[in-house]
Amino acid sequence: MKARIGKRKVEIKGKVKGESPELYGWPKRKDKWNYAYAQCLDAQKSAKVILDWWYEPHAWRIAEGISHKADFLVWLTDSWGEPRLEIHEVKGWSRNLRDGITRHKIARDRYPCFVWRMFKKEQGAFVEVEV
Repeated sequence: MKARIGKRKVEIKGKVKGESPELYGWPKRKDKWNYAYAQCLDAQKSAKVILDWWYEPHAWRIAEGISHKADFLVWLTDSWGEPRLEIHEVKGWSRNLRDGITRHKIARDRYPCFVWRMFKKEQGAFVEVEV
């Protein structure tokens, strides 16, 4: 199914078990943290703060047989107007939180050509977490 959002045509996945349709390339609505962060990124894109973003575009190999799938790849410009890519990870509470943070740190150290940032939601806003 195709829908029009503004001037853009967007492919929408069909309904699954009574859920509302999902936007292609977006996190599922049941993944509330990532879905809310995608909405923030989309608002920043509309305001021309960032150039573009992608959800789970790549799995990073961090060790033999172990990979890390970062949540978002964000394309923005730095203070000099030069484009750069950042990896954004959104963390809520989960029983695998420690493993997720450890994989994020290993991937950050293994691929230093990217800026790796981690965010959590506090009082309705996303704040950066130092790891």
